[in-house]
Parts: sequence; C-alpha cells; structure tokens
Amino acid sequence: MSPSPGTVLLAALRREPPRWAIDGLTQPRVIELADAHGILPVVAEIASRFGVIPDLDAATPLGFSQDGLSPAGVLLAARRQSRDRHADLDAIRDVAGRELRKRGVLFRHLKGGALRSTGVWADFSARPTRDVDILLGDRTRIDSIESALIALGFERSDEVATSRAWEDDHHDLPLIFEGRAGSLELHAAALAQRHRSRIELDIPGFDDEPDLATTLRHVIIHAQLQDDALLQWRLPIVALLDVAFALESELVTGEQLIAGFTDRVARRAGRIHLGLASRLRGSRFPGSAPSAIRWWIDARLFERPRLAYLVREAVFVPRALSRSVMQARFGHELGVAALARARFDFLRERIPRGARGVPRSGPSGRADHAGQTERSWMGAKRVNQETWQESSTPTRVDGFEAAWSASGLVLIDLSTDVLHHLNGPAAVVYDLVGDRTAGQICDAYATLAEVPREEAWELVGTALNELTQIKAVAWPVS
Repeated sequence: MSPSPGTVLLAALRREPPRWAIDGLTQPRVIELADAHGILPVVAEIASRFGVIPDLDAATPLGFSQDGLSPAGVLLAARRQSRDRHADLDAIRDVAGRELRKRGVLFRHLKGGALRSTGVWADFSARPTRDVDILLGDRTRIDSIESALIALGFERSDEVATSRAWEDDHHDLPLIFEGRAGSLELHAAALAQRHRSRIELDIPGFDDEPDLATTLRHVIIHAQLQDDALLQWRLPIVALLDVAFALESELVTGEQLIAGFTDRVARRAGRIHLGLASRLRGSRFPGSAPSAIRWWIDARLFERPRLAYLVREAVFVPRALSRSVMQARFGHELGVAALARARFDFLRERIPRGARGVPRSGPSGRADHAGQTERSWMGAKRVNQETWQESSTPTRVDGFEAAWSASGLVLIDLSTDVLHHLNGPAAVVYDLVGDRTAGQICDAYATLAEVPREEAWELVGTALNELTQIKAVAWPVS
C-alpha cells in the first residue's frame, strides 16, 4: 500500500527525508496538498535540492518537461514565483525602512522580515511569506508614516478591509505598492490585545539586529495562539520550520526559548510547538513537550484541509464569543443586548453557512487582486477576453461548497478538499453567477461597486478567469 499524500509530504520535511518521500513530491495529490497548506515554495526548494527539478539558476536538463501543468513544471513555477515575490517584499521593506530611518522612527521587523538576514533559512526565498510586518517603536507616528508612504506610491488595500485586526490597535490597514506583490502592515503592537502581555519585543537601534530568540518566541505565540484559539489543533508548518532551522543551526536552544516565556500559557505553547517541530524534523529538541497523540491528530487534519478548516473554526469561535474578547474588539463595555448582537453578527460572518448573497459593504478592489486561490495553477486554460460574449451565461460547476468567513468567500472543492479563498471582486462575481448573462453580471457589479462599466467589465472578466481556472465556473466561449 503506497503512503498517503500527507505521509509523503510530512516525511519530505524531515531533517533527513527518505528517498521515497522525495520521489513522491511529483505526485499531483502531494502537490495539491502542499498548495492547499501554502507550503508549495518549501516543497519546490526540497525538490530542487534533491534533483527532482532543476535549479532556477542552472541550465535546464534535456528532456525536462516545461509544461506548466506538469507536476515538475508546477514546482519549478512555484520556486520562481516565490523568488519573485520575495524580491517584491524586499523592495517594499526597503522603501518603508528608508522612510522610517529618515524620520528617526525606531522599528523592528516581525516574523519573516525579522528572520530575513539571520541565516535561519538556508534559502530564504523558499519561506512562504505573504506580507511585510513592521512594529513601530512609537505608535503615535503611524498616521504620519502612512501618509508619507502613500505619497511615495503606496495605497490602502481595500481587499483586506473586512479584517478587523487593527480595531484593537494591533496594526493599521495594510498598504500595497504599485507593481509589487504582497502588502505592508504597520504595527502598533506585536500581538492582538489579549496576547500582548505574553511577550515583550525589543526595538533595536538602526544599526542593531533584533534578538533572534525573542523573534522566535513571537513566531511561536503567533502560530499557537492566533485568533485567541489557544493551542490550536493544527500544524503551522512554516512556524515549525522557523524554530526547527534555528535550533538545528545552533543559533538558539530550546531551553533559551522556553526560559524566555514568563507566562504559563505562553510557556506551554512553546513546549508544544517544540514538540511538534521535533516530530516534523524527526529528532527531539530539548524543552519540548511529548506530542505523540497531538501529532497523530494534527497529521490527520493536515491531510484533510477542509476538515482542518472546520475544526479551526470550532476551536476559535467559543473563545471569540467570550465577553472579554468581544469587548476588546469593540473597545468598550458591552451590555447584555449589545453583546448578544455582537455575537450574532460575528457568527453570521464566521460560521460556514453556504453562499449568502453579496456583502452589504459592497465589493472594491483592484484588477490585479481580483481573485486569490490556494491552487491557482490548476484548472482550465485562461479565457481570451476578446472572445467573451455579453450574451453568454457563465454557470457554477457542481462539486464546490461556498462558505463566507471573515477573510471573504471560501470555496471548498469537495473532490479534493482544497480550499480556495476568493477576495473582493472574485467573491462577488461568484455570488452573482447563476441565471445572469455576462453583461448582466457586469451591470450588477458596476452598480454594487459604483464603478464605471468599463472598469467593472475588466474586474468581472478577471474574476471569471480566476474562477474558470479553478474549475468553479464554466464559461462558454463562442
């Protein structure tokens, strides 16, 4: 009996992966699972290191398939895209850093940005990184710094405006930079208010490096306690690798990490994190907690992304509904009626209930951010815009379950358990697809978004392309 995709993938992440796991990286189901968990760049780097795919900087071997939809081609494309994305993030980081230095505002990078120059990752371009997080030493300067960055070409990102993380002064609205992937978040605090006291981050001088052990403690807290779901039953692969690589490189020790936690809950989170990292890498790290049962459960959930998503919601929601958390979100005391209303609104936004109609806030966003999916490489060939007919009627494809969450609309591919996150226009367009023609969808979108029809046509077309690529919509072409 051949090993399951999850078994192959987790075995390939070990410190000394077996050959059968390396050879299994080109199995489509393994690639799909890695993409669903956002770790395809990690898998692509492993495949490159062990000769499964050629190195980007080396000559392509004769006979290597260049087909973008072949397993090897997908891995090579993921490696290239990850390197390009890191180049964009570095550019954003440099622009922001120069502006902060010019204004004399001390700051420190968080998570990936703080690990960028530490040598924790041998190839940092393999680390999945979505954005640039910067913690300011003077929170009162955020508005002026944001205004200065907007003058340099940054824009506020409406695509993530449904996130409410900044309402407790965690971070300001994300900024995007024209022509660059990723976003910039200016943080007034390292963590959400309810976890802020668990760790204190140093703000180094302009010529100093932040303390690595403190950076890793922040990574652990963020991974294990995010969204106030204490010690979630999941495998935060990237955070586990951050810590494992640092320990294996002897840059820090497990004892140092645990000793730096003064909070009991944070210390337990650290011990569990080290235990999961030990299982992932196949060697026990000192200070780790036993994790055999937890690892078995987490590994089962890891192999079933849809179930893992629902479990995460089940763990998160009870804590999120507590009076203390609700009051932290709104910033003031809530009476009985106000608390009940807040809980109702939260559940309506968060619990998967199927597609429910267009969000009241209306769509907004840019064409190049119209659709985001965790498996964008799969699906049909991109539609040629010149062949679109306004009279044709796009239809939804069976086999997908739609659920609204706080991050937007999530499409669950029931045949593969892969999750596709649709932000902004893509979510609204999917909701509009049904009995409407393409022209009617465009008219409805233009009305909802209050944009000219020409702009709506471009956004709707881009969204339909994305939905066609993941095979969630069938788009007739004449």
